Amino acid sequence: MAAKVDRAILEALGLDPQATKISSHGGSGFASTFKLSSTVGGKEKNFFVKTGTGADSELMFKGEHASLNAIHAVVPNLCPKSHANGVFAENPNRFFLVTDFLELGSSHPGGSGQSFAQKLAKLHTTPAPVPEGFDKPMFGFPATTCCGSSPQDNAYKASWADFYADSRLRAILRRGARAHGADAELARAVEETAGVVVPRLIGDDHIEGVYPVVVHGDLWSGNHGRGRIAGEGGVEEVVFDPSAVYGHSEYELGIMRMFGGFGSSFWKEYQSLVPKAEPKEEWEDRVALYELATEPERDMEDREAIIVGISGASSSGKTTLARLLRDVFPGTFVLHEDDFYRPETELPSKDGLLDWDCAEAINIPDMVRALSYIRTHGTFPPFVDSKEDQNSLGPCPVSESAIAAAKSKVASWLQPGAPGHAILQQQQQQSDNPTSGSGLRMCILDGFLLYSPEMESGGVPPLLDARLFLLVSRARATQRRERRDGYVTLEGFWTDPPGYVDKIVWPNYAAAHARLFRGGDVEGGELDEGVLKEMGIRAQVGKGVDVDMETTFNWAVDTVMERLEEMAGRR
Repeated sequence: MAAKVDRAILEALGLDPQATKISSHGGSGFASTFKLSSTVGGKEKNFFVKTGTGADSELMFKGEHASLNAIHAVVPNLCPKSHANGVFAENPNRFFLVTDFLELGSSHPGGSGQSFAQKLAKLHTTPAPVPEGFDKPMFGFPATTCCGSSPQDNAYKASWADFYADSRLRAILRRGARAHGADAELARAVEETAGVVVPRLIGDDHIEGVYPVVVHGDLWSGNHGRGRIAGEGGVEEVVFDPSAVYGHSEYELGIMRMFGGFGSSFWKEYQSLVPKAEPKEEWEDRVALYELATEPERDMEDREAIIVGISGASSSGKTTLARLLRDVFPGTFVLHEDDFYRPETELPSKDGLLDWDCAEAINIPDMVRALSYIRTHGTFPPFVDSKEDQNSLGPCPVSESAIAAAKSKVASWLQPGAPGHAILQQQQQQSDNPTSGSGLRMCILDGFLLYSPEMESGGVPPLLDARLFLLVSRARATQRRERRDGYVTLEGFWTDPPGYVDKIVWPNYAAAHARLFRGGDVEGGELDEGVLKEMGIRAQVGKGVDVDMETTFNWAVDTVMERLEEMAGRR
C-alpha cells in the first residue's frame, strides 16, 4: 500500500492527491527523508521531503528553508529551491520541509558548465539584502539556523567582529556549558579569543572590505556534490544542507579548510575570483580563527558508522592494513573497492588488454550507495556481494607482539573516561535510533582509486571520515603483484597476463594520482603536503616510499585515533 501524503504538504505545493505518491529516499540522522512524485502541468515532477517531530524539527526546517532560498536567490543553479515548510495537518507535532529534488550522481548533459569556484565566488561577492527595519545590510540572518542539531543565534549586528565573537564563539561556549557543565579554563580561553584575538584579526578598524554576503555556513565536502536540480537542465556543481548567515566570505573557508576535500585547482580559481582581504598576510590566521566556530561533534550525531578510506597503488598493502585495523578496532568491518567492479563484458580495453585498473571499471554510483547505507545503518550493505576476502594475502607481515600492543593501546583508548569511549561508545548512547547497538561501528574501505578525480566527481571522498594514503615504489608494487596467483571475480578468476603492471596498472595509478605528488612526479615519490592537506589525506610524508608494514600499521592506528578525536572536537 502506498504511503499517504499529508494534506498540508499537498496544499502547500498545490498538488492533486490522486496524482501524487511518496516513498522513502536516502537517510538522515535528524529527519526522515522521502521522494515525492506528482504531475505538474502535465509533466512528472519530483520533490525532496524531510519530516521530523517536535520543536527542534520545526526550528531546523525553518532555518534550512530560509538558508536554501537565500543561496538560490543569488545563484539559482547552486542549490535546490525550498518550496514549503510547515506542520502536518494530521499531526500537530510533526513538521515538514519540501525542496527541489536533487539527482546526485547524475550524468545528464546540458549543464551550465560553471565551476564550483565560479558559483561560490558569485555567492561570496554579492552583497546581502537590507533586512526589514534596517537601512543597510547587516551581519546575521532572518531565521535561526542549525549546525547539525545545534541552534545558532543569528540576531542582526552592524559589526562582523561583534557577531562572530558573541553569536558564534561565546554562543558555542554557552551551549557547551549547558550540556556538559562549566569549565573555567575553557571559558577564559574563549573569552580571551573573543575579546582580544577577534578584534585584532577581524576588528572593524583593522580588516578591510568586509561586508555581509550569503555564506552557506556548513560547507564541508560532504555538503557539496554534482547533481541535476529539479529534473531540469544538466548536471551542476551543487551544495545542500546549509546553515546560512550573512557574514564575511572568509568565514566559509574555515570549515572548508578544516575538513578538506576541496582540491588545489578549486582554491587557485576561487582565490583568483575572490582575493584575500587585507591584510593578506593574516589570511591564514583569520581562517584558523574561523575554524574555531566549527562544532565537529555535530557530524558525529548524523551517523551509525565511521568510514576510514585506505588508498594507494595496487600491491601497496591496503588490504593487509585494512584487515589488521579490523582486528584491532572492535566493531569494525571491511568494504573493498574491488567489490564494485563492473562485469568483464563492460570493462574497457587498453593495448588489447582488459583494463581492471581504471575508474571506468568501477561502478562508482553503487559504491556511493553502499557507503551512504553504511553511514546510515552501521552495517555491511546487504546488496553487496563481496568477493575480495576470498583472495589470499599470504603471511602477515606484522609481528604478533606489535598487533598485541596495538590492541592494548586501542582497548585503553576505549575505556570509560578515555577519548575513544566518548567517541565510539557514548556517542551512540546519545543516539535517538532505537535499533542502535552499543557503539558506533567503523568501516574500512580499501581501494586503489579512492582519491582520484573520477572518485571525487562521483562523490566518494566526502563520505570518508579519515583518508589514508600508502606509498609504494614501482619496483616493489610490480614484484608483489606478479607473485599473486590472481583474483576472484564475478565471472570466476583473473590472472594478470605478462607485462600487465607496466602496461596497465602502474600507468593508470600514476595518471590518477599525479596531483598528490610534487611536480606530478609519481616515480619520485615526494608527496605534496599542501595538496594532501587540502584534500584531507594523511600519509607517512618524508618516510620513504617502501615503509615496512609494521611501521605503517602503528602509524595507521595512531592516525585513526587522532582523526576520530578531531571529529569529536577533542583535539
